[in-house]
Amino acid sequence: MKIKVLLLFVFITVSGYAQNTQKINVNGFGELAAVQNGNMYSITIADYGTFDFEGSLNPLELKGEVTIDQLEKIPGYNVLKDLGLQDICFEMSKEGLMISANADTEKNLKNLCTLLKVTTPTVGIQAKIGMGTFELSGDLAFSKEPIKILEVEKSGTTLSYYSAGLGAAYQKGSFILTVSLNMIVKPSEFDPDLNMNYQFGYDLVKQTIMGSASMMSTWTDPFGMDRFFNKNSVIFSKGASALAVNIPAQSISQFGFAIERAKYFDVDFGTFVSISPLDGEVALRGRSNSKISLDQIPEMLKKGFSLDFPNVFPPDYELDSAEIKFAPTGGTVGDLELTKGFALVGVGKFKELDFFLDFNFDLENEFRYKMHFTGDYSKFIWNEAHKIPNKTIRNTVKQALDEIQIQKMYLDLDAQKKNLSLNGEMHCEFKYQNKLQKISFEASLDAEQIVKDITNKLIEKFGGPIVEEVEKVAKHAANIAKDAGSISKAMMNDIKTYAEHTHPKERCHTKCVPDRAYELSRHIVDGSYDAVRRFYFNTFNEIGQIEGDTPEETRRIRSKLIKKDWDKICRSIDEDWKEILNDRAFVKYYTSESDAKNGVKIYYAEVKKYMKKEKAYRDKVWERMLTREWKKTETATLKGEEIPKGTYYIKSVKAGNSDNGYFDITYDHGKKKWKMKGQRLQIWTKDNSGAKQYKFHRNNYLSYYIITPASDHRYALDLKGRGRNKRTPIHLWRLHKGASQQFYFKHVGGGKFVIIPRTNRKMCLALKDNNNANKGNKVHLWTYHNTPSKQWYLINVKTGKKYIPN
Repeated sequence: MKIKVLLLFVFITVSGYAQNTQKINVNGFGELAAVQNGNMYSITIADYGTFDFEGSLNPLELKGEVTIDQLEKIPGYNVLKDLGLQDICFEMSKEGLMISANADTEKNLKNLCTLLKVTTPTVGIQAKIGMGTFELSGDLAFSKEPIKILEVEKSGTTLSYYSAGLGAAYQKGSFILTVSLNMIVKPSEFDPDLNMNYQFGYDLVKQTIMGSASMMSTWTDPFGMDRFFNKNSVIFSKGASALAVNIPAQSISQFGFAIERAKYFDVDFGTFVSISPLDGEVALRGRSNSKISLDQIPEMLKKGFSLDFPNVFPPDYELDSAEIKFAPTGGTVGDLELTKGFALVGVGKFKELDFFLDFNFDLENEFRYKMHFTGDYSKFIWNEAHKIPNKTIRNTVKQALDEIQIQKMYLDLDAQKKNLSLNGEMHCEFKYQNKLQKISFEASLDAEQIVKDITNKLIEKFGGPIVEEVEKVAKHAANIAKDAGSISKAMMNDIKTYAEHTHPKERCHTKCVPDRAYELSRHIVDGSYDAVRRFYFNTFNEIGQIEGDTPEETRRIRSKLIKKDWDKICRSIDEDWKEILNDRAFVKYYTSESDAKNGVKIYYAEVKKYMKKEKAYRDKVWERMLTREWKKTETATLKGEEIPKGTYYIKSVKAGNSDNGYFDITYDHGKKKWKMKGQRLQIWTKDNSGAKQYKFHRNNYLSYYIITPASDHRYALDLKGRGRNKRTPIHLWRLHKGASQQFYFKHVGGGKFVIIPRTNRKMCLALKDNNNANKGNKVHLWTYHNTPSKQWYLINVKTGKKYIPN
């Protein structure tokens, strides 16, 4: 009976429990059990403990008073316990669990509140609690008018704020208190107000606070830099500020800025600024965000100071790193002590040397610009000097370098505020026979010019002879350019095309106009080809021996020597193309304006096609001159058979063993001289006159022979009218070395040669009447066939023997 009573008691107890427990859902915790005891609800919250609440479960609105000790297991407890909280209350709703309380401003917050001039005894805070999470917020102060918390009389620095708040952040496994300030910062008396939002980490126990802020304003001419520089020379943006507060002393111990984009004279630098709240010293230090070309330096300093620089800064050298330093009265940035003034310093590479650049302005009157070079000076000089074409001078320079020890090399320029023009010299200090000596020369940062000046001075010192050879190549190239350009221009002379047109427009479109474009264009193509080849072969054997340390350096040096003269040739050729493009003689082929317009389009497209091909050849030759490695003197490769030097008769194979069939030019017996210009070539009976004797000429740029009378080299065999097809007469014309005067010899066996024009390799020199070799038979172009009327013997005048190649 006792057992039954006990079981009944247990059943009743369990049933009663189930009736007084309800499930609730709380954001951040999920489902929790609420045990009702009268008007109170007892709720166990995760591992944080069990707490009593009053209020409603539906809707969920519960409140409960707690003590600070009850919060021991709650995240953020280490922050809450040091705030001196009063009136702590739990508030639970579907949105989550909140803590509201008042923080005592007379306890741990006292020093901060004193600094911020907060006078209320408490400030309200709120904290949202979750599973392992803690979010705290609270307003320390808010004012419509900014509250000033720092003023440094010497620098005019002021810090004010118009709102302050408390928060908490989770860092390194624990929660720390944060303070946010919406501030107005005036870095100096010369600066505008800057709006900044500071976020601080606040250690309540150690009473230390340090934080940073993003800079929300653009800061122009900071610290009154426009007193020393031109206006708007320096602009800060995208920056942050750092602030450290000594809480026990209720003072700001450190104040500074980190500027991501600080523009000094239009160049970006990352910059650090330090302001001492104690003595008002201001100092800044900036590092360039990218490399700076040396030729940017004059532009920067002209913008900043209106300084004029000598033209000594080449664009192809850079500052690998650069720094800006500024301290209006002297100051400290980090561990760096700065003297009063402005400085731009940097380092870089100049050929084989390192250099250190140091520009300084004392903020009163003196400007100083120095560049110190360090490294293997002898190697630097020799790497430039060995390019001098004259071997004797090269050896003299080498001997001088062997006898001295260069100690210093530097550029030194200065200016005053009254004239703003930097002037100075390059200096080189060296030891000779244990005595320190110094040479100075015109300021320059051109490596070739520096070496030329140094070598001239050194050789003068040692009493050796010096002959100016550095510009020899350039002068030689100029003469070549002048001659080569005349070749191109000559091709434009005597271009005449006449035609009667009685056929339809379609044929003009498909034949007449394209033919016109070809005939006019080929003269330029031929002239350009010869001019460009002449320039290459005469110039490359000079400049090809000049090589820099790198392919890029070789290109730069060679281009500098010949670019100006090369451009003269190219401009001459381009002008000829322009003249051809503007030709409209063919318009008369058409009877209607619309047909003529279509003809112009066809003509223009055809000429452009030849222009493109010619330009590509020019570009190819230019690239070859700048990049090709020189090994030996280059000459053009000869087309066909090489003919030994000498004077020759040219005899038709058709004449056999007779004395007929010899090349001949008409002789004027009255004037006792040959009729040269315009006379058609014929064959005649052999005699010893100069009209039947010829020489074959070529030079380093020709791949073909030019055939001239042995007695007068001012004339040459020429394709009449620059023709290239069958029946084109061969005549004598003034020497111009153009394509119409170029031929090559093809040996077909037994000393028999075919003479082929450069302009049409399907043609050859042939007897007009191919059935005989009688005197008076003319010579013209004809399609080559293996017949005697198209073959010639070359008979040496001195030996009387036919030339037969081995």
